[in-house]
Amino acid sequence: MSKPEFPIASLPAPGRMNVDWEERVNFQRLHEYRLGRARAAIQSAGLGAVLVFDMNNIRYITSTHIGEWARDKVARYALLTHSGEPVLWDFGSAAKVHRLHSPWLRPENSRAGKVSSSSRSQTTRSGW
Repeated sequence: MSKPEFPIASLPAPGRMNVDWEERVNFQRLHEYRLGRARAAIQSAGLGAVLVFDMNNIRYITSTHIGEWARDKVARYALLTHSGEPVLWDFGSAAKVHRLHSPWLRPENSRAGKVSSSSRSQTTRSGW
């Protein structure tokens, strides 16, 4: 039996916080995995898209979260097509924060407020 190159001196305990000296949670991989699973579910159900209102589903699809205080609000929703990128409608200030701090979401896909006649025409122009 050969000796390992490095002896195991401790048990790995990566924790939940990211650090700069080792990869713990690969969030980009997590985003891609979740979107892949959601798109596969849309296709296997024979749907073209899903529009979600539940906070947990919004977080799964968009990897965004604005706090427990908004759990019972129906002011946030997200759209995911079987081949497109997620589109999120959120509170105005939250939409701005997502544009600044959520690089995995396209800035134009983080929209403030509820759908109105003006945003419907914008939505139609963008192909959604």
